Amino acid sequence: MKKLYHLFVTSYKLQRLHRFLLSAFCFLFSSFSALAQMVEATVTDVVFSCPGIVVVTYDLALCGPIGSTVNITFSYSPDKCTWNPAPGATGAVGLQGSGNNKKITWNAAAYSAAFGKLYFKVEYPANPNPNPVPVLINGVKWCPVNLNFGGWFCENPWDYGGLYQWGRVADGHECREITTLTTNTLSPTDQPGHSRFILAPDDPFDWLESPDDFHLNSDENNPIKTANDPCPDGWRVPTRTELASLGVPVTNQTLVTKVWTTQNGINGFLCTDNSSGNSLFLPAAGYRYCTNGTRNYIGVRGYYWSSTPASAKAYGIGFLSAPLFDVGSDNNRAYGFSVRCVSEN
Repeated sequence: MKKLYHLFVTSYKLQRLHRFLLSAFCFLFSSFSALAQMVEATVTDVVFSCPGIVVVTYDLALCGPIGSTVNITFSYSPDKCTWNPAPGATGAVGLQGSGNNKKITWNAAAYSAAFGKLYFKVEYPANPNPNPVPVLINGVKWCPVNLNFGGWFCENPWDYGGLYQWGRVADGHECREITTLTTNTLSPTDQPGHSRFILAPDDPFDWLESPDDFHLNSDENNPIKTANDPCPDGWRVPTRTELASLGVPVTNQTLVTKVWTTQNGINGFLCTDNSSGNSLFLPAAGYRYCTNGTRNYIGVRGYYWSSTPASAKAYGIGFLSAPLFDVGSDNNRAYGFSVRCVSEN
């Protein structure tokens, strides 16, 4: 067995393709992600020390429903071809959630192993909220929770959920936990075919090369859901009129009363139908900026898309602590906003 030496890896991120790092001392370390849009891993340190102890330190970010895990397996091969789980490996091996400074330690010399591999496999649980019960507020049937990553509904009313670009399907770009997977290339088609958040630093600030006003429905008064609507079957993105039915402006509280409050420690507006007493909580989930992909005002402001275009922009609700709560038209389509679906039935 050749001696193993000390090696640092300052940054090593999973991409859509296999990526490899080969040391000069006959130890192969590689990372792979079958669904890179769901996982971001950064190897921060790899230490090789005599008599063949390997210590891998890494950070892991996951995007998905609460309780999402990823299967971490440390494997070895005597011939670079046949990979087997490394016996005796200790630390963060197996089903793991997000976290920093996770470690795997393995005695490679004990098994005469010259090659090693770290393998990431996504394993998500079943949809935690497949059939939410609509809440009737001022004549509109609202979903009681935000739309999450992957077009799944959040589990709780106070969960922030995903941040979607206007008129874009649930393809991974909406993941709020992973912020480094971005691209400056505008999409030539309605469905980009990748999971990166598309940056749009120039006017008209749209993620599409050729803006399309009819991404989500064909008629404000008679909305027909399109293939680009990220809401699941039986649901769609609300129109401008439906958003306004929540009681805009806030001073008009004849039909709907809105109160800035907290649920489970999360700030947001509670909208209550004054006739039925039904209520709807909209968490202040913040938004994602279109020029650099940063997230802003989480817990302070809320922004929710409508399906209605507004010239080169789109209508949406914007709010912060009372009394500001309004439907505005000055929203760049490449922004990442929350989505609160309405029932089609």
